[in-house]
Amino acid sequence: NLGGIVSEPVSYFGGALLRKDMKSLQRGWMAYSAIFDTQKKALPYAGQVFMKASQNPNAVKGQSRLDLVIKQESKIDQYRYIAEQESEQGRHGFKFLVKQYEEMQAMAADPVFRLVPNLFTGFDAWTGATLANSKARFRAMDELETLGEVATPARVKELADVEYNSMFGADGIITDKAVKYSNADIALNLDTGLSKQVDGLLQTLPGLTPFLTFPTTMMNIVRVADDYVPAPLKSFQKDINDLSYTSVQTFMENPESMERILASRGHKIEQMDEVAKINTLVDLKNRTLGRKAVGTFVTSIVIGTVVKDK
Repeated sequence: NLGGIVSEPVSYFGGALLRKDMKSLQRGWMAYSAIFDTQKKALPYAGQVFMKASQNPNAVKGQSRLDLVIKQESKIDQYRYIAEQESEQGRHGFKFLVKQYEEMQAMAADPVFRLVPNLFTGFDAWTGATLANSKARFRAMDELETLGEVATPARVKELADVEYNSMFGADGIITDKAVKYSNADIALNLDTGLSKQVDGLLQTLPGLTPFLTFPTTMMNIVRVADDYVPAPLKSFQKDINDLSYTSVQTFMENPESMERILASRGHKIEQMDEVAKINTLVDLKNRTLGRKAVGTFVTSIVIGTVVKDK
């Protein structure tokens, strides 16, 4: 998570520099430089989510990593009923097994046994709140641009605070889909098509489970590695290729493509005006190009080192 949080502004500024986009550099500075304001919001939220997870893991199920969510047996009520019927006829084996299952579920939910998963959940919450504040600031700048106002620090903070507060549900948990997407991206927790295919494979061949203990995390590692594939190589992800190699002007001429990319990342396009859509797409493009730049730099260093050794 910490590496992802650091790479977020690094990749953004890297992409903006590659595009020689002064507006993006200014927007990025206004969004990412408010470190103290961000941590005043992120740290208490992380503590709040950790306490919720310790008291009731299911209360923050949507905030937890998919690989760490306690699996609930959907047919447990039916199993209890069958166990009672069997027990009345003197056959107590099934009731014993159901009781064992319930006791193991209780152990799995115990805050002592779930200390590490709950810490992960709290850390993911810190990441989410950090991202939420930066996204709130980007949206505040979009609104100011639409209103024709100058984006002063005080005015950005005023609008960003309102936007940030709107990202939470009644239970105090972040519900904004764009923030949740970015958080899952950094936490290696995106429920991608690849991870779903692996889950299906494990259901068909459960014997592979010991070799694929955390399928969602493992498939996300593959996805992130693909994000950093050096230019001019293409990714196996269509959206990454589009963001890397399609110009902003082309996106403006084909709004359907722009809206598809934004919607796939949780943005409510029906609530966004044209300024917000274009600015958000440019922000995504900057991060994508920045990641490719990092991948290209690292790859060139490695290849250069190998060639020199030879």
